[in-house]
Amino acid sequence: MCKIYTAFAYTLADVSRSAIRHALKTDKDAKLHLRMRELAEQHRRYGAPCLYMLFKREGLVVNHKRTERIYLEEKLSLRLKVIKKRPSFLRVVLQEPIHGDELWSMNFISDSFLDVRRIRILSMMYLWDRSSPAIEIDFSLPDQRIVRPQEDLQLKGRMPKLLRVDNGGIYMQSFGYLGV
Repeated sequence: MCKIYTAFAYTLADVSRSAIRHALKTDKDAKLHLRMRELAEQHRRYGAPCLYMLFKREGLVVNHKRTERIYLEEKLSLRLKVIKKRPSFLRVVLQEPIHGDELWSMNFISDSFLDVRRIRILSMMYLWDRSSPAIEIDFSLPDQRIVRPQEDLQLKGRMPKLLRVDNGGIYMQSFGYLGV
């Protein structure tokens, strides 16, 4: 009879010695797996941290990393809601002027000095050639100061057919006074 060494036999069978000699461990987390599924069914919106607190109250587990591992093994991660970004209003393509005095824009610009004083600038822009027929600059611009450049341009005979402004609340009173 021929004696074959075990190491040589493992090599012939192409099996590692540790795989054969390795004793199977009993799954000591089986109870935790079962309880994790039960708790996840009862509390659908609970993630791993909340389930860990429930386990801790029941005296089942002490280590939060163990709870996280079981949570991942059970594939219980919460479905994250994907928030779709939608425009808050219908986007409109801005009109471009075809000839002079058809479209003007009016806008406020604000800036501050180093000593914290703020200046306000009202700029009216002639969009045909990007020139500025009127600019008002001051520390505060009440309604009369907003309307004055518009009235001065109206006296000179230069008024736009269409005046584009942003939807700021600052213009609401001025337009009511001017009657635009």
